[in-house]
Amino acid sequence: SLDKQSREGNTPLHYCVIQNQPESMRLLLRSGANASVENNNGKSPLSIAKERNHHLCEEMVSIIVKGTTVNDPPLALSTRPAI
Repeated sequence: SLDKQSREGNTPLHYCVIQNQPESMRLLLRSGANASVENNNGKSPLSIAKERNHHLCEEMVSIIVKGTTVNDPPLALSTRPAI
């Protein structure tokens, strides 16, 4: 399950934020992972992103929580130039 929690209550999304892995996070969110799950410390992926200053992860989770999708135009994940 995409929302399976570890002993600490962390989901794969929590770990993506902790490790600052926005591309992995994007895949999980596109597959339907729940961005609102809190861990045993009461922290959601969004609160962890804010705490750690992982701005792209924070932006992605904020967009999902507000009800838009990761595929919407305002969210450009790739910083690489188009080839």
